[in-house]
Amino acid sequence: MPRLRGALPGRGRAIKICPKDKTEYGDDISFCPICGTHLAAVGLRKGEVVGGSYRVMELLGRGWAGAVYKAEHSMMGRATALKIITSPVVADPAFIERFRQAAASLSELDSPYVAMVHDLGLEQPNRIYIASEYIEGKSLAKMLAEEGPLAAQRFLDIINLVLEGLKSAHEMGVVHGSIKPSNVIIANDNSGPRLVDFGIQRIVGALGDEIFATQTSLGRVYGEIAYLAPEQIAGDPGDVRTDIYAMGLMMYELLTGAKPFRQDTAEALARAQAGEHPAAPREFKPQLKIPKFVEKAIMQALEKKPRKRQQTAGELLEELQAEIIPEEAEGKGVWQRARAAVMPPKPEPAEAPTDFVKAGGAGGGIRAAAPAAPAAPARPQVPEPGPEAPGGVTGPRFILYEAKKAKSVWVLTKPETRIGRAPDCDIILEDRTVSRVHAVVVSKPDRIFVEDLNSMNGTYINNEAVKRGHIEDGDEVAFGNVVLVFRTT
Repeated sequence: MPRLRGALPGRGRAIKICPKDKTEYGDDISFCPICGTHLAAVGLRKGEVVGGSYRVMELLGRGWAGAVYKAEHSMMGRATALKIITSPVVADPAFIERFRQAAASLSELDSPYVAMVHDLGLEQPNRIYIASEYIEGKSLAKMLAEEGPLAAQRFLDIINLVLEGLKSAHEMGVVHGSIKPSNVIIANDNSGPRLVDFGIQRIVGALGDEIFATQTSLGRVYGEIAYLAPEQIAGDPGDVRTDIYAMGLMMYELLTGAKPFRQDTAEALARAQAGEHPAAPREFKPQLKIPKFVEKAIMQALEKKPRKRQQTAGELLEELQAEIIPEEAEGKGVWQRARAAVMPPKPEPAEAPTDFVKAGGAGGGIRAAAPAAPAAPARPQVPEPGPEAPGGVTGPRFILYEAKKAKSVWVLTKPETRIGRAPDCDIILEDRTVSRVHAVVVSKPDRIFVEDLNSMNGTYINNEAVKRGHIEDGDEVAFGNVVLVFRTT
């Protein structure tokens, strides 16, 4: 039987244990009096009350900084995720003041994609507790372990909402500091993902307790090195751009199934995070279908110098919002369902009768002869890439092919190019399956995407229905039954 020393841990008291000889102690002792080893908390017992209100129900998991329990508020009956961090430094007046500042910022977080913090507090002599929204669901870490890498569309469904939550925090000056797959929970009720554990890394770092630290030749590190930015490895807590680097690490892992840096030791991993550049996702896993614009965003987020990364979560979100979104109800993912609650679809515009199509107009658009309207978008016979455009036309352009020959070419010279049957459209397609104002093509320096304008017959990229989709060289884009090929080369 293990010996029990120190204060007796009756009901409602934690037990600590020496990792070496397994002797148990009461929670008023921090170091083993025999060998000097820092004692590890066995945990809270079911029924223990923390902060005067939170009754412990079960252990949810343990991380580098402490344990998380499911608890119930004794008066409200509300389920709560209760984070417990134990350290003798909690009693230090200097830390208490730093903790007050952190508590004030965390209590202001307000986003549907961030786990709300209900309460924070200190219990002397050695306990910090953080009570947050309890979410029934599965973490991205567990999802990755069970299902493998995420498909590009599902990845975008989730990451765009995570970035929405992070953007709200960044706009209030709040840094997460520990973004990783285990800190994103996908709710079972299809309400979208939740970012959890905001501010934990900074709170633990402020403690300065060596039990939570990993010592490397680059300095003392608080947190999981696999998900820390170079500035954190160097001992700087960083700013919102630190979260951008962590998002890059997490996005890389979600798409490839592996971390960008996979060294075996803490020392080697820290050095890699501080100074090495990983292989691009499509180079690392060429068999996976990872969009170029997503890879570009990830690699910029993983820049070692913060000034070279996206500067805010909002900036990274904008780069990833040229995603392909299936229109069919059965194909809608987390992103679409969560968006539908706050952004209902625009009403369907009334369509002019299709039997009478105006042959002329003063819109100045370039017209194309309309192909016969098949039952579904017909794939054109596309030749190999090359200077197929008449007159040596180059640059981003749409091409209408007929019998493998370019029949019509439209060069995209405007920031926004409207496509439809209406005479004031920039590209006029006289086909009755094309709506009067069918879609708009948005051209930016680093990407071009197509947005469907609630058309009657839909817009497709490579046979996939979209509301908004990024296009790349060689993509086939169907507006109703008219199929155009996008070229940049």
